[in-house]
Amino acid sequence: MKTLKPFLTAAADQLKHFLGRAGRSFWLPFSAASLVMIFSIFTILSSSPGTYIDELGFTGDDDYVVIEDASEIKKPSIDKKTVQSGQSLYTILTSNGLTPADVDNITKQLKGSFSIRGFRAGQNYEIEKSSTGIFQRFTYFQDRAVTLHIERESTSGDLKVRRDAKEYENRLATIEGSVSETLSSELAQRERSGLMRPVRKLFAGRLNFKRDIKPGSEFRLLFEEKWLDDEFISTGKIIAAEISVNKKNYTAYRYTDAKGKTGYYIVDPDFQTKV
Repeated sequence: MKTLKPFLTAAADQLKHFLGRAGRSFWLPFSAASLVMIFSIFTILSSSPGTYIDELGFTGDDDYVVIEDASEIKKPSIDKKTVQSGQSLYTILTSNGLTPADVDNITKQLKGSFSIRGFRAGQNYEIEKSSTGIFQRFTYFQDRAVTLHIERESTSGDLKVRRDAKEYENRLATIEGSVSETLSSELAQRERSGLMRPVRKLFAGRLNFKRDIKPGSEFRLLFEEKWLDDEFISTGKIIAAEISVNKKNYTAYRYTDAKGKTGYYIVDPDFQTKV
């Protein structure tokens, strides 16, 4: 690059000499533009190899910006675990950085909204900690509808309890059909095995489900179901039931009297009674 400097300097001198001999009025615009171009080229070529000049004024290798590697930034950790046999809310919280005083404060907040009996082995929970290992959140999934949160407030640092509960929807449903093997197997095929126990209780002392209900027996059930959004949760109360055995109809109807007492009115071929 240094060999170009004498050439550019000589070119500039010759241009000045030539312009001095020519008329100023005609060559003035041309000369100004030529000088700007020559000295711009001169400036660029005279700079050190590997350097540049940009619109922000950065001119050398020493002008650079350090960008922090995002992979080195620590993020909060969230551990998903399952309550083990012998564990309690106290042992889990204290093993994750809370003090006995913290847990005592949380227990007071839980009164009326959560029973310790609802904390049992096999249920899932989450522990969230900050990038420095400080406890931030405990979330306990009690069941499909109820979730318990113990959270540290970002401003004050206090621990607060929050409970989320979804409302179950009760729907009326019916099942009817003819028994091919047993009534229990028929209900199981329809994924409503939970109805078997209350049906047995309704007709206890009147029907022997192993002996009397044979293939060909017919049944009709009207009952409640619990749903959470579009997910079936469980069967509920039986509203009415009828089982036909050997051309005899055994029927049960749910009722509520004027005093608010609820029971079933049973009709069988021999007599009628309330239970």
